[in-house]
Amino acid sequence: MSESSLVSLCPADQEALDALVDAGFELQAVPDDLQPRAERLMQVLGLLDHLPAESTGDLLVARTLQRVNEARQQQRYSQQIQDLNTPRSLLRWPDLIAVAAVMLIGVSIVLTTFKQDPASANQIACATNLQGAFKGLSAYANDYGTLPVMRLSSSGRWNRVNTFDDDGSTQSNSANQLLAVNTQHVDLDNLACPENPNALLKLQPEMRDFHDARQISFSIQNMFGAEKPRMDGLRMAILSDRNPYFAGGRFNPNSGDVSPNHRRQGGQNVLFTDGTVSFIKSANTDGGDNIWHQGNVKRASYNGTELPNNRFDAFLVP
Repeated sequence: MSESSLVSLCPADQEALDALVDAGFELQAVPDDLQPRAERLMQVLGLLDHLPAESTGDLLVARTLQRVNEARQQQRYSQQIQDLNTPRSLLRWPDLIAVAAVMLIGVSIVLTTFKQDPASANQIACATNLQGAFKGLSAYANDYGTLPVMRLSSSGRWNRVNTFDDDGSTQSNSANQLLAVNTQHVDLDNLACPENPNALLKLQPEMRDFHDARQISFSIQNMFGAEKPRMDGLRMAILSDRNPYFAGGRFNPNSGDVSPNHRRQGGQNVLFTDGTVSFIKSANTDGGDNIWHQGNVKRASYNGTELPNNRFDAFLVP
């Protein structure tokens, strides 16, 4: 059929037809002024029911269904876009309640475990403090190029806690721990272990060393060797739970290899230069280095002048 053969409605009939469609072909719902024309249109449309219906081609059916599917898909996309643009909370109240319940159960289990085994809780707390100390020691090494080390007295013995010469040089290795505290690189709390009832928790003004060996929770690398230990070298131990052989201030050859911090746990936390903390049950690290003694040989006695064999010899003392 050509365009010239098409018949179009006049504007008045077109308006009446549009009103009839909008009313769902309910004549009573059409505005009064349009009802006469709408009634005649209904009569004309009624003739369609008496015309023979032509068979619908498969292609037309397929195209019609495709158009319907496309319209539905477009509607779904529009709804998804609207949902994405609508602000909403990430979690619903039921989700929050469920998460809170799981966390409460988890905390209850942990607290029950710690109450039943406080030694394990303290061992974890000590390890956490060692990791905190690592951050400060790393910052100190970054600023000064080495781990904290004070000037050693010419007559110094590293096991003489809280002993200084007139010129201010120290006679103890433990003062090196507090040097990092006084420079505000390490928090004092990170140098305390809950298993040490005498741990130093408050620094007095002008205080440069622990009052006595009982306040020392951790043993640090002997800093007075010819080669100063660094943080960027070979992985080695630099800080640990108290060396059992010097825990009381004096050398005790019969103490055994387990730190007094965790005798019930049968081992000790050890901090390495790479920032890891391991709980080992002997004096030897994975690399075979004995952390309690000079070199790897257990000695019968110490006088406080012994030094690490080299920069990579871990020798953790007060």
